[in-house]
Amino acid sequence: MDVRRIKRAMDARGGGPLRAAYRVATAAALVGVRGVDRLAADRPEPGERAESARTVTMAVKTFKRPDVARRLVRSARTVFEGRIVVADDSPTPMSFEDPLVDVIALPFNSGVSVGRNAALAAVDTEFVLVTDDDLVFTAATDVDAARRRLQACPEIDAIGFLRVELPRWMAYDFGPDALFEGHRQPLRPWGELVGGLPVRLKIEQTYLARTEAIRRVRWDPQIRMVDHADFFSRAAGEIVVVLDQAIRAYHARTPFDPEYTRYRLDIAPDQAYLGKVWRQGPRRADRGRGAPGRRSAGAAAARVATHAKGPAPTGAGPRAVLCAVWAVGQADCRRTAGGALQRISIRTWPSVVVTGTQRIANPVRVMGGTSFFMGPSSRGCSPVVRTRVTEDGRKMNGR
Repeated sequence: MDVRRIKRAMDARGGGPLRAAYRVATAAALVGVRGVDRLAADRPEPGERAESARTVTMAVKTFKRPDVARRLVRSARTVFEGRIVVADDSPTPMSFEDPLVDVIALPFNSGVSVGRNAALAAVDTEFVLVTDDDLVFTAATDVDAARRRLQACPEIDAIGFLRVELPRWMAYDFGPDALFEGHRQPLRPWGELVGGLPVRLKIEQTYLARTEAIRRVRWDPQIRMVDHADFFSRAAGEIVVVLDQAIRAYHARTPFDPEYTRYRLDIAPDQAYLGKVWRQGPRRADRGRGAPGRRSAGAAAARVATHAKGPAPTGAGPRAVLCAVWAVGQADCRRTAGGALQRISIRTWPSVVVTGTQRIANPVRVMGGTSFFMGPSSRGCSPVVRTRVTEDGRKMNGR
């Protein structure tokens, strides 16, 4: 599936039917996962919700998407009863009728980093639930389970949730080389099990964490949009992050809002700044409480694709052809352009093969379908992989 070609077709003047189909597919997927996750979820133990409400604060950054932020809060209220802090740098800050939702009004277009820091400063609980405004929580977003694990495992600082992209039915699992070069030595190696969960150096920005651990890192206020890789690169050597694939949230984007997108894609100043600061070497002054590190400007926001066998073929273009399976039956997945072809037999719908830098392992269940994620497996794995930077990844990591 050539995602870029589809996106160009959707954005074109005649792409109205495709945009409508995208919205319908997203809405239908949300209806489906809400129902399926509700049926599959266990009933919360008495007192669990109250304990999470007492010890967890949810921190959200939003900008010019009040309807999307309200959708998040409504969905969060199905699994979380505690305080929610919304940092809003829209022209007109939004408001909520919910007395446990506090809105922090920021100067217009202050940026993601300023907003996240403002929300974090307002947290007064032991744990903070960091998320974006275009997520949707369901019964599978088990905040109570994540909180219990943090309480039981003091060596873990943050637990990432599996963030499923709708309507594409895919998720990202970042490999061991997802950080900027020159970052500090991680406290635990990528893939090591801590408290039964695999260590990750970078996760999606939907996670439950110890508040003080995140305050040791914070976000660089000089970065308005491209904060993701920078935050986790500075967090290396400072906090231990794991991924729990059993806890899911759903990412329902708003890709056809031109006013929002105009600000969202204004990332050239961030890229120039990142290229500058990560070239200064590991002994530069900390930023925001950050750990030192460095990465070349050309790789400033790169995701990697995998080769299952042998070196990258000569002449292969800098793109990864990923496999998103939308039909029952056999699925062909070309891991990289010109690379090895892997054939996977899939009997359930929907399913995906997810990008990363490691072999395919650990199938998990998403709405009744098997999704294969790149990651470690205690049951043995396939051959050693090779990695290379992709053009797609450069764009994706710049989110």
